Amino acid sequence: MRLKIEDEYGIITENARKRDAYAHIVQKRVDRYFESPEGRARLHREVDARVKAEVDEIIARRTREQIAEIAKLEELKGPPVGEILVLVSDVTGCPVPDLLGPRRARNCSWPRFLAVHLMLVCRPDLSTPAIGRVLGNRDHTTILAARNKFAEIRDGEPFSRWLADERVVAMLAQRPQLAPRPRFGNPMAEAA
Repeated sequence: MRLKIEDEYGIITENARKRDAYAHIVQKRVDRYFESPEGRARLHREVDARVKAEVDEIIARRTREQIAEIAKLEELKGPPVGEILVLVSDVTGCPVPDLLGPRRARNCSWPRFLAVHLMLVCRPDLSTPAIGRVLGNRDHTTILAARNKFAEIRDGEPFSRWLADERVVAMLAQRPQLAPRPRFGNPMAEAA
């Protein structure tokens, strides 16, 4: 009912007429711009440049965030996280960006399982959420699943070859030994 009353006063029709006139003016400008092949090519170059600049900015921002996260974790005990990632990349042949990236193919995920194993063993001070943040902002349950999957298939190929590599053996040999956790007994039994 309200729309009919407003339309009786011409509000809706007037707005529609203005919108159509504006669309006609914009369409004329676009048509004039696209009449020449140079105009079309220039527009495509401008759009491509803008998209490339925005994508580069997003990649740079994410890379800065990941580097800051890795640098924060480097200060802790054990071999640096970056060193573990480079070692896994060298041993497996999977580049570090693919270890950190979203790909789920076996040639990327299995090396990531090795990286998770090395981080859990060599860096016991890191939590699974911290390891997940290092490995491309993955959830901690993904890290736990990778740990479990590695435990299942570690005796097979190529894991046995990767684990036998002298660099991996050397890294596993230098893992920090943590002090044993204190055991909390029954305080009532100790008091008696």
